[in-house]
Amino acid sequence: MWAWLKAEEYGNNPYYKGCKLVLPASDRQVQDALDQARVTESNSYRIADLGDCGYVLKKYLNLSDCKIEEINYIARHVQQLTEEEDHIYDEMISSKITDEVKTLSAGVFIDAFANMNKMEFHPGVYDDKSLGEIALEAQMMPWMEQIPDDALPFLSYEKIGECIRKQENGFYSQDGYYSINGAEWEEIHNTVSLENADRESSIFSVEMEDQEAGISLWIKLPCSEKAIEKACLALRVEDMDAGEILSVRCFIPVLDQISYRDMIFSNLNEMAGKINRMSREELVKYKAVLESSECKTAGEAFSLIDMLDQYDFCQRPINLAELGREYFIKAGIAPGKIKLQDADYAWYVEAKLNGVNMKKTRYGIVHKKMDQKQEREMENTAMQMIFG
Repeated sequence: MWAWLKAEEYGNNPYYKGCKLVLPASDRQVQDALDQARVTESNSYRIADLGDCGYVLKKYLNLSDCKIEEINYIARHVQQLTEEEDHIYDEMISSKITDEVKTLSAGVFIDAFANMNKMEFHPGVYDDKSLGEIALEAQMMPWMEQIPDDALPFLSYEKIGECIRKQENGFYSQDGYYSINGAEWEEIHNTVSLENADRESSIFSVEMEDQEAGISLWIKLPCSEKAIEKACLALRVEDMDAGEILSVRCFIPVLDQISYRDMIFSNLNEMAGKINRMSREELVKYKAVLESSECKTAGEAFSLIDMLDQYDFCQRPINLAELGREYFIKAGIAPGKIKLQDADYAWYVEAKLNGVNMKKTRYGIVHKKMDQKQEREMENTAMQMIFG
């Protein structure tokens, strides 16, 4: 399943696409997708589309007021259903659709999980006629006791079964008939926790090994001195730096792909602490700088933490032509005085700045600040481009 996230602020921006999030996802992955979609604490977002989610969810879920936490909760629980449970779940949702009710809120989909174990099952009942027959025989409704026996031949079992099915929000499966009393339907969506049960708060999960003892363990960073002491005892080492880092997991995409061979445990723990203390704005900028710098090692990523003030970061969606105009204005060359096409501005930015001082990333545009010499070179390049 996937959801497409879009910030409301950039809904009319032709250069803005949003971000696709594969579900179910961890809380950290959800936050990273919101960052890529340029959703900040001050602006709202919407679920623009949903895919690979099955017919019922795609057709009946009203996305207009959905939160990504709700859809993520649904995705986690759908993933745990068996094939038969999945069919029952879909039928429970479909039974809520009427001529007046065409779509349902995420709350109904969430509530359905809590009510699945309340379903009454009648095996071997596959249609309204069969349901009407067993209903009369068992006198499932109080009013059936008042029907005289000589009137039974004139009754329509199919109509009776249809009436009962609608009253009970019932449906048929390949094994029989399921129903739930509307009065017993439990609403949990306003009280249930939408967070992952295994909510991850660490920056790194690190697998350490003592080669001599042949012992390995996972430890979450940043960690306290007390946690380090316990890890040392478990690995049978006096200092965690004596252990070898086997593998590292991180919620930041770039940091999950780089090499950690140049890092020792203490430096990695310090790095995790610094990242953990970042504000959300600082963290988004750091992720963008990491991506633009194309760093390959943890050592490079560590050094960038203290170099963020050397970079400008623009989170709003923008294309190269628009950015080119901004640079020309900054250089004192008004776009109105010269006749340049969008392609010329884009070419200038891409050829002269992209890969050197400016790069587009998934989080926004990163521009490494120039020294005076670089600024003069940029101005000279612009003049040469215009006047030859």
